[in-house]
Amino acid sequence: MIQCNLTEYQLEIYNDASSFYILLKHKIYCVGKVEGELNRSHQMCLTKIEIFEKAVYTGHNLLTKILQKPPAIFAPGYRGRGLASILLIALIEFAYEQRVNYIWGSVKSSGGLDDASLVTWFQRYGFQTSEPTEKNLPGAIAHIQFDF
Repeated sequence: MIQCNLTEYQLEIYNDASSFYILLKHKIYCVGKVEGELNRSHQMCLTKIEIFEKAVYTGHNLLTKILQKPPAIFAPGYRGRGLASILLIALIEFAYEQRVNYIWGSVKSSGGLDDASLVTWFQRYGFQTSEPTEKNLPGAIAHIQFDF
């Protein structure tokens, strides 16, 4: 269950022919991001999903600010509020709009959640999980895949 006021947050999607990222913003601050790659076979690889411990000021020229890695500003309380769930749902909706056949990725250990909770979190949103394969990142604890 997402435990935050969705009207307080905005999603911004940036993509080109082979990659994308989705930013989650709270007012003028970037609080999370999901990124991945698209290929011509209508497959999407989820490469990263994260909620920042500190909010990042994005200012007027968002792309420039992100590429220059702006200094972080303390903004406690963004983790544990269901924001990663918002990003994951946005990813699934974006993939559907792009006519992707499936999303796949690697689950790696997280500093905040135990491994079983992390895998269960993906399963809750319809991802199938299995043992890592040769296409997963080294050190992956699971392979995830969402089929449309």
